[in-house]
Order: sequence, then C-alpha cells, then structure tokens
Amino acid sequence: KVNEWLCNYIYQIKSEELSSEERIELMDATNPIYVPRNYLLQEAIEKAQKEDFSLIHQLMQIMQNPYTDQGPSCEQFKNKRPNWALNKPGCSSLSCSS
Repeated sequence: KVNEWLCNYIYQIKSEELSSEERIELMDATNPIYVPRNYLLQEAIEKAQKEDFSLIHQLMQIMQNPYTDQGPSCEQFKNKRPNWALNKPGCSSLSCSS
C-alpha cells in the first residue's frame, strides 16, 4: 500500500508541473504553523484561574495569523504535546462531553 501511495503521489507531483518552491509555498499556505493544542489551552485556563491572562492574550495574538512564522519568541507554540501533558487532565484527550 505504501508503494502504491508513493507512486500515486509522485505521479500527482509530476502532473501538477509545480516547482519545488511553489509546492512548498502552497503547503505552507495550507498548513498552519500554530495550532491551538489542548495542552496550550489547558495551561491558559489554569493561568486564567489564577488571574493571569497573559497566555490567553498571547494565544489570541498568535492565532490571528497562524500561517505566518511569528519569530523565536513564539517557538514554543509550534510544538506538539510535550510528555508532561500525555496524561494530564485537559491535555491528553477530549471526550464527547468536553
């Protein structure tokens, strides 16, 4: 199946006649750099419960332009869920009642 998929993908790439640069640009425009992941939102909630709304404001600012790299100060918001959040309530998964 993987070989079949790869063959189809290569065929698709060749049939599109896009340069590598154009393909990268298209992928970057389609896939956001920043995603409001559960662990980030849970951290923001926990801080807000302590009257610290800084992370909420920061996330709101970043999510206004999720497709644009916003520099080194926002690097932490590009990351996938860290190990500490694997089993932490609110970070690990959502239920249908969430």
